[in-house]
Amino acid sequence: MNSIGKNISERRREAGITQEQLADKLGISAQAVSKWENDLSEPDASTLLALSKIFGVTVDDLLNGTSAPVVSTDDKKPEDRLIAINVKYQETNVLVKIPAELVIQGDFGVFNVDIEDLGYNPDNYPGYNPDNAMRAIAMYKDTIKMMLEKNIVGKIVDVDSEGARVTITIE
Repeated sequence: MNSIGKNISERRREAGITQEQLADKLGISAQAVSKWENDLSEPDASTLLALSKIFGVTVDDLLNGTSAPVVSTDDKKPEDRLIAINVKYQETNVLVKIPAELVIQGDFGVFNVDIEDLGYNPDNYPGYNPDNAMRAIAMYKDTIKMMLEKNIVGKIVDVDSEGARVTITIE
């Protein structure tokens, strides 16, 4: 099990924000965030609650490293959310953010992301098949639509196999 600091660091990176940006959202210094992530200190209870809202997870998720999706408590409408699809393979990381409104309207063609156009080069990664990542994403489209309709946010897919990892998060 990761420490609280490592869990905060992972959530921050998944959200695609810097320590400085997180600190600004919380009204604290970037040094405080750095201390948490390096396990030199821990946030207080009210800050843990604020972090959980920023990352769309529960406080328990931050403490224990889990990431169960939760019903959003912010004012954002489901159609204003983003679907973040993150595909990692060895040293390559491809992040695509899709407006949730397209998914709600039933335009699932947005899930047919062409990994090659986003920087995948088959010569550098023999044996990796980007079609596998797209099939994994397509399998969850109905679940994603249902979760959007219920305004559920957080990581909903986390597949890690053979050195490749696909995560899908509703933000």
